[in-house]
Amino acid sequence: MLKRHQRIQMRNTRLTDPTLERTCISMLYSNSLKKIFLVILGYNSAHLLIPSPLLVYLVCLVNFILYYLTVETYFYYWRGHMICLKKIPQDYLDDMLVRLAHHSAGIEGNTISLPATVSIILNGILPVSGGATVREFYEIENHKIAFSNLLDHLENNDKLSVAIIKEIHADLTDRLQYDKGQFKKKENMIIGAEFQTATPGEAPFLIQQLVDKLEYGLENAATEEEQLESILDTHIQLEGIHPFSDGNGRTGRMILNYSLLQQGFPPLIIEKETKATYIELLAKQDLNGFMSFAQEILAKEQKRMQAFQNMDQEKILYE
Repeated sequence: MLKRHQRIQMRNTRLTDPTLERTCISMLYSNSLKKIFLVILGYNSAHLLIPSPLLVYLVCLVNFILYYLTVETYFYYWRGHMICLKKIPQDYLDDMLVRLAHHSAGIEGNTISLPATVSIILNGILPVSGGATVREFYEIENHKIAFSNLLDHLENNDKLSVAIIKEIHADLTDRLQYDKGQFKKKENMIIGAEFQTATPGEAPFLIQQLVDKLEYGLENAATEEEQLESILDTHIQLEGIHPFSDGNGRTGRMILNYSLLQQGFPPLIIEKETKATYIELLAKQDLNGFMSFAQEILAKEQKRMQAFQNMDQEKILYE
């Protein structure tokens, strides 16, 4: 188990290390074979149906078949889906969290500066000279626990679920809303939107449907572009449903990054300076436009992540 806040690296490269491939296959093969062997042995001991030499022969045959099935299945899985977990620099995790908190809260009107956000996230201190309100402080500070829990779920490879969505909302709206982590009980609206959000009765069903649709889309995506399209479309639809009384934007952007990181993409840090473009894309439900918007940001984030990795490689490590 990796240490807290030093969990996983975004799976941004295809697995090319043959030693790691063989190790993964060996582990999968050995565990599966043990289960089959124990089942056969247990049944034989109870019923005495198969002579011992024949039992050994059958186990060897299962061994042979399982080996080739495992190699065929899991080499394709590892090479085809960029699943390679590694630790990433703590500095990059801190940088990602600081920028996500600053910009995501800023899109919603939070006035705390980026340097002040660094102080809150890394030191738990709000500079007195900032003039921020208590509410603004919590809007930033709550990102710490939400991000920590997000990393825990990624480490466990938990699929996105309604429960995780509610947990993220509860973390982000702690000390800000009475109904944290609960779907809305009254109708709400998006400022400036020309469409009606989902009713309180529709929200739970639509969110479950959205989660199922995302899972299906990711499992059946033939390319990375199709994966990204499914994730971005889910974000657009989630914001349209607006399932919570408040905090939908911050929750939606955290969920967006959860799915991106889990599928091997860099995080999508939408800067508050691009708020007008971002809000317009959501309002128009312009998936093609959102794809272009996101791909440009992701390309820059990939370079930023690589820079932090380069810095980390030059550090002298001490036990």
